[in-house]
Amino acid sequence: MQAFSVQNFPLARLHFVATADHDLQLPRFTGSMLRGAFGHALKNLVCVTGLDDCRQCPLYRSCAYPAVFQPPPPAHAGRGHAQIPVPYVVEPPPFDHSGRYGAGKEFCFSMVLIGPALDHQNLIISAWRRALATGLGPGRARLTLQRVVDEGGNLVYSRQGGATRHQPVRYEFVPQSRPVSQLTFEFVTPLNLRSRGRELDCDSVNPYILLMALARRTTNFTTLLLGCKLLPDYSRLAQQAQKAEGHKQLVWKIWRRKSSRQKQSMPIGGVIGRWHLKGPLDDFWPFIHLGQWLHVGKKCSFGLGRYIINREAT
Repeated sequence: MQAFSVQNFPLARLHFVATADHDLQLPRFTGSMLRGAFGHALKNLVCVTGLDDCRQCPLYRSCAYPAVFQPPPPAHAGRGHAQIPVPYVVEPPPFDHSGRYGAGKEFCFSMVLIGPALDHQNLIISAWRRALATGLGPGRARLTLQRVVDEGGNLVYSRQGGATRHQPVRYEFVPQSRPVSQLTFEFVTPLNLRSRGRELDCDSVNPYILLMALARRTTNFTTLLLGCKLLPDYSRLAQQAQKAEGHKQLVWKIWRRKSSRQKQSMPIGGVIGRWHLKGPLDDFWPFIHLGQWLHVGKKCSFGLGRYIINREAT
């Protein structure tokens, strides 16, 4: 493996703007629905064998669908790493919005492309056009993709002009000029952290679990998805994380999502709100900063665990 630094982590965020063709009612949290619609549309666009299980397909390691939506384990991954992080994060509208959209009203969401997904930008946009045109939600309410812009405000796609040749503005690590001793996380979508298979509520989440989850998520991406070496000193990180203290202003949210794989509605919970941390956070700053794109916790691919850092608290 080649050495790697978070300073050149390959990712970009795209912002999608669509308009409702008719009045529509969507769930209060649309992340799971959006991810499912995107996956179906992407597979319909590129699959040539029609096999239900991509792992049985002779094109498994060359097809764009698994490369983006369900990456195969790399040859160097051990048996314990069958689950490879997906190279994208869907970022739906704010949690608990009304979900009502009148005809012509804008519906906005974002998507973070990571590593290999950046090479499939135009295909991903085409898949979203197809997903929105097919329809969202139980009523299959159709939408029209109007434009896609990057974080710099540059146009990447427009309904009138199609895809541009513009390469989206990519992530850039921002080092701190002074020691990071305190900061505030503002979780805008529920954070689903678990310990020994149990969801952690407002009382049981703690700074140690949050900080170590951030470090592990970055490491999983770099070693399993990007094929690079990033081996933090976990012993030192654990010692530093144990010293961190936190003041929580969190509430517990629970809702139900429909699982297309398990063919049933499933409850899922998470904490949302502000969480102020104090302590020796310097070693965690790269992971914390990067996590504003990667998210943290479970179910990140459809938008959970998104946060913004309050820089006034740093």
